[in-house]
Amino acid sequence: MQNSHLYGPVSGKIEPTDPNPLSAALREIAEETSLTPSSHLSLLAVGQPYSFADPDVGKEFEVHPFAFALRREAAEGEVRLCAENDEWRWFRPADVVDEGTVPKVRESLGRVMRARWEAWPELEG
Repeated sequence: MQNSHLYGPVSGKIEPTDPNPLSAALREIAEETSLTPSSHLSLLAVGQPYSFADPDVGKEFEVHPFAFALRREAAEGEVRLCAENDEWRWFRPADVVDEGTVPKVRESLGRVMRARWEAWPELEG
């Protein structure tokens, strides 16, 4: 997703009505892209949460990283962006860099990739 001319994953705030961070993530994905878990997405991994301060905006952020897969039967043409975003595109994990992205994208990506890797033997068994 591109917002403020920086690429980053779908993100947002956990609302009081969200029962947990995963529910908040799914709500934000639906709001920002129109993709839903029932017809488009499969959860791949849940990374370790972390927090960081961004001195550029003077805020502390709590991050709950998740990785999702777009189901093959879902068409990429079904992505409908909300007004918060300028454009979207796919990136291979190896191509994600810190320049031109929101803060800590590589940190979040690393956390979900580690979680996926650690779960892999159980998924194969």
